[in-house]
Amino acid sequence: MGVPGQVDILVGPGTSAPAAELAHAVRGELDALGAQPRVVRRPRDPAEGVPLLVVAPHEVLPALQAETREQFEWIVAQSLLLVLAHPSSNAWQETLPYAEHAAALLHASDAGVAAFKRLGRRVRRFPIGYNATFEAADGPAAQRDVDIAFVGVTSPRRLRVLAEAAPVLAARETAIHLPDTSATPSGAVLDYLGADGRNALYARCSLVLDLHRDDDHAFGWLRAVQAICNGAVVLAEDADDHLPLQPGQHFLQIRDGDLGASVEAALDDPARLEEIRAEAGRFLRTELPLSSAAAAVAHLADDVQSARRRRRPPAAIRQAEQAPAARESDPRIDELAAMVTKQSAVLKKLFVDLRLLRRQLARLQHTIESPDEAVVEVTRSAAAQAGGLPKVSVLVSIHNYERFVLDALTSALSSDELDIELVIVDDASTDTSVATVKTFMEERPDAAITLVEQRINTGVQRARNHAFGHVRAPYVFVLDADNLVYPRGIAKLVRALEHDERAGYAYGLLERFSGERSIDLMNTHSWDAARLAEEHYIDAMALIRTDAWRSVGGYVTEQALELGWEDYDLWLSFAMAGMHGAYVREIVGRYRIHGVSSLTTTTLDTELLRRRLQERHAPFFEAASRTP
Repeated sequence: MGVPGQVDILVGPGTSAPAAELAHAVRGELDALGAQPRVVRRPRDPAEGVPLLVVAPHEVLPALQAETREQFEWIVAQSLLLVLAHPSSNAWQETLPYAEHAAALLHASDAGVAAFKRLGRRVRRFPIGYNATFEAADGPAAQRDVDIAFVGVTSPRRLRVLAEAAPVLAARETAIHLPDTSATPSGAVLDYLGADGRNALYARCSLVLDLHRDDDHAFGWLRAVQAICNGAVVLAEDADDHLPLQPGQHFLQIRDGDLGASVEAALDDPARLEEIRAEAGRFLRTELPLSSAAAAVAHLADDVQSARRRRRPPAAIRQAEQAPAARESDPRIDELAAMVTKQSAVLKKLFVDLRLLRRQLARLQHTIESPDEAVVEVTRSAAAQAGGLPKVSVLVSIHNYERFVLDALTSALSSDELDIELVIVDDASTDTSVATVKTFMEERPDAAITLVEQRINTGVQRARNHAFGHVRAPYVFVLDADNLVYPRGIAKLVRALEHDERAGYAYGLLERFSGERSIDLMNTHSWDAARLAEEHYIDAMALIRTDAWRSVGGYVTEQALELGWEDYDLWLSFAMAGMHGAYVREIVGRYRIHGVSSLTTTTLDTELLRRRLQERHAPFFEAASRTP
């Protein structure tokens, strides 16, 4: 038999980082109580009779079940399962087969306790509360220089909610961390903010957002407690499991589903924020310490150890073990996929060849019909000719974007905190794009604007390269004519490059929209060599050091690497030269979705284009493949 009061806490390969943090915090509290806790990666032999606390069982037990078929049911029979999942979630459903046969059940919310009781299960509440490990090492910052923070695994719903509040979030100082659920080959989760970094961030924040991952309406207990421990005020979506925390007293609620309006209302009332901050901190420390929950675990562990008895293997778990293997793929589906891939390659080649033929024909026609007319014409506003050097040149490329170009140019000139110039290159538009730009220039005589008109269509790479020859600033912001930049977006990117001298460019989050509807966010991940080698995940809308751009030779002019691949090639060129991208965790611009965009045609013949990029940047891909 094990030592009385002894308990092991299982943190297995499948345990998420937040669940592991809670497990270690509980271990510390149990240790203070003299309960002899030990954090383990694998359970001991069940014959030793040591109770096992499993935090977030749906994360770790499936892998354990597959590895220890013979002993698994006995492990569950002497386990205390600490369930964090909301009753409406898939994770809750995945927990039920184990909960039926566990020695004891605990849940972090009243909603979970009630749901287990409705199923006839005996369960105790495990209130997550104050723990010293949730506090920043240096305590709250003297000045809270971050208005809003969100730290949570990315999900379609969260991206949509944040995008809908983009105008408000973009106007404030924000920190948005959206780690992916997928891990790198080394096992690391990209963009995950560890405990020390998260606590330090919360200590600088005024508001910490609690957004539902899915439609489960669960209160983010661990997130909320960690924020309150660092003096931040929680702004949460409506939930049914927040007790004993009270809205308006210990945290704020998002009203009517309008995150933007709720953020503005909260930040515009600093006195109320201070009142909630003080009361929530007091409540956690005096009435909701994690030590009380840990004491309940210690008592349950003693009960489990003293009442230990052997039982028949639980039928539900045994059935889960004997689940049939997945069926092999249908060869007809594989053949169809191969055929579609081959047809896509053919379509892409035809599309590219047709573009090249059109450009050659246009050049020939221009030579015949207008031999004395310049191929390129440059028009500069008086301000561009006489003004001083700008901080940023905003490069706008146009080809038949008469519907959108005014919005793009207006957004660029609305940039705050900066002296900017516009360098506009028209790549032989056949609509009224040029006339629209010239009217815009006449209406804004004080703006520094350069218009480069190309009589012959050369493609976006050559057009941008040509425009770069006319920029005067040390930084260039690339803005396609159908997109927009938020007023503070460029200034935030400038600060990032000034802070990180080794970065060749800076980029931030972008709100994807269509018409009046916000869709989600893109550019959600920071620069990572391994990820860059796997996928093209950084959009062209970025701030580039002019000298860095020149050092790598600008955009590739190879015909095949067009329609979005020229951006990927440029980022790879920077990486080859030892430069990375500085990531700004704020929403800086808007990416318009309309018609058949370049992203649509970019997906054609992806594998062939990837091989071409790997040939051009072989040393980078080889180094990335060796990275552990």
